[in-house]
Amino acid sequence: MKKSHLDVGRAGEFLVMSRLSALGYYAVHSDSYSDDIWVKLPDGSLRTIQVKTVSEYKKRGPISGQKYMFCCKGTSADFYALVALDQERILYYTLQQFSKKTLRINRQKFNEQAEHDSLLFCLDQVADVAARNPNIAKFAV
Repeated sequence: MKKSHLDVGRAGEFLVMSRLSALGYYAVHSDSYSDDIWVKLPDGSLRTIQVKTVSEYKKRGPISGQKYMFCCKGTSADFYALVALDQERILYYTLQQFSKKTLRINRQKFNEQAEHDSLLFCLDQVADVAARNPNIAKFAV
């Protein structure tokens, strides 16, 4: 049975929620326009995540290698979760890291350590932004 892009996207969203829940975060699915997941951090603050999922990497020959291609329209979410569904791996990116409309990432970059490190980096970055901007901090749950 062929998977639609909606099926692939939904599978990625639930993979991200599963991983966050396993780490002790409270994560809920959101059907809002700009974010897919709301996650409550241990300090009580609420963060939003836009999930982008691909089912497989692009096989374009030796020059470009084996890369996943993620497209973005812009979001008001705090950060992105980029899901390589065929590997069941996630990389988290800040909005600044995903400044282009299309991001190509080599499939070898999706691994357990990178998943862990990128999540911690994004959480640290959004905490720093909230600390510097009192308008963001006041929306903590």
